[in-house]
Amino acid sequence: MVTTVFQMGENFQPHDVIAWYLEASLGEAITVKLPGRFAALQLICCDNGDLHWWPEGGRGVTLPLDNAVARLSMLQEVRSRNVGQYARHVQQVLCP
Repeated sequence: MVTTVFQMGENFQPHDVIAWYLEASLGEAITVKLPGRFAALQLICCDNGDLHWWPEGGRGVTLPLDNAVARLSMLQEVRSRNVGQYARHVQQVLCP
């Protein structure tokens, strides 16, 4: 199965995860590249409104869809305010 790659902020916004999830099949994945030099994040469609959140180089965890959207929104919001603050929060948000 081919994984679609998105760049957050360019061709992907946090709420786009919902549209993708509604169209995705179980096990289908997307990769979201975060702005700057930070790792990518793979999201894998699970059942019951969940998805698997798997940061590059980290451990994966299954999260509710709304939690994943909120985490992506936090990453995007902090990035737009202050690059230094973004760097401090990335690990905390990526690895729940």
